[in-house]
Amino acid sequence: RRGEPRRDALLLARFGSGDGALVLVAVASGARAVPDGHRAARDACEWIGGAIGRSQERLAEDIRAGHRGALESGLHRLTDRSYGRLRARAHELGRHPDQYSAALRCLLLPADPACGTRVFFGVGDGGLFRLRDGVWRDLEHPGPGTGSGTGPGGDRVTVDLGIVAPGPGAAPA
Repeated sequence: RRGEPRRDALLLARFGSGDGALVLVAVASGARAVPDGHRAARDACEWIGGAIGRSQERLAEDIRAGHRGALESGLHRLTDRSYGRLRARAHELGRHPDQYSAALRCLLLPADPACGTRVFFGVGDGGLFRLRDGVWRDLEHPGPGTGSGTGPGGDRVTVDLGIVAPGPGAAPA
């Protein structure tokens, strides 16, 4: 737009092999009207991808076993570290942390076709929607009668972990 780079970044990565592998889809959007928003988005995707890759075996075990508490705490930690790196980069660039930040939404899928658990997590604005049979469905905020984290066809979804993007000078939760 207007000759400026897009502020978003996308990462699609597979970690591991066979049924123990994980697939990560990460989408980040840099802050509006700030220089290098596109770089912050790229960094957010790169850093969360690296963190997931280093923790792939444990995350895959927790997903298969349905260890929601372990997934929640582990993904909080990995996401907080990635945001810590964004804040450090802002400091290196001589900027306020909110001037080098990005909203990040991730979907973590097991490669094992027998495992129906899908893990969604993120920081900042965004959501998770599924397009099936021409209809979009909000998986982050399911409507009444859809069950706790269970979608049509029995898909189990661990939704947003409630991580919020840190405000100016705020420490991560």
